[in-house]
Amino acid sequence: MKYILIILLFYSFSNFAQDKLIYNDGKILNCKIISIGANIVYFRYSDSSEVQKIEKSNLIFAEIFNTKRYVFKDTINIETINTFKLKEKNHFIGIQPIGVLLGRINLIYERLSANQKVGFVFPISITFDPNSIFYKIKRDSLRNNIIHSRQTIGIITGADINFYIGQKETRCFFIGPRFRYGNNLFIENLNLLTLQTQIGWRFQKPISNFVQHLSFGFGFAKTSITLPRTLNEYIIFSWFSLNYRLGINW
Repeated sequence: MKYILIILLFYSFSNFAQDKLIYNDGKILNCKIISIGANIVYFRYSDSSEVQKIEKSNLIFAEIFNTKRYVFKDTINIETINTFKLKEKNHFIGIQPIGVLLGRINLIYERLSANQKVGFVFPISITFDPNSIFYKIKRDSLRNNIIHSRQTIGIITGADINFYIGQKETRCFFIGPRFRYGNNLFIENLNLLTLQTQIGWRFQKPISNFVQHLSFGFGFAKTSITLPRTLNEYIIFSWFSLNYRLGINW
């Protein structure tokens, strides 16, 4: 696992040296420019992706990293380009609607790096016990041995680092560590710490602000029992998660 993270970090930093295509609407696409023809620009989303093409009429200019800038609009001079900062959509905010069924109201903020290859995620979840609201499950004999807490609301927070690898027109693969800690009222009011490796995809149309994330996490969890039990105080066991996020970016 340690070597995988080292490789991913090396990969992400190596991708800082990227070419750019700037669209008429201000969108910035990090890519690898292959060639610039009379009316067409040829490029790749990544080194391993297929060659794509776009008409110059859809672009303001193209920039080859630390080399040249090609201006395609007569009304924009080079001085304007040097001082004009186009807005990149590096901020995401979203919710995880499926989490409500497990007693969580989730709000997630993600900030992308300048080259949009690394995402730093900061979640916060308000937790509750959905048994009394949705399921009306009767306590079994094991749960009857627990001294129930009067607590009705808990908090879970943590952090993720998403390494975005490759990019298609509508989707992007990512992988990275996922950390959570807080009070889970759905699982008998446990303080739960989880550490997972998360893999998934981000789905988004090129001109849309609407974003979806779908991911799967696997790792381990460690519990700190807040209510008296006959079991050991601390328990470590495997932990899996399926995560679906709806959000917007700007």
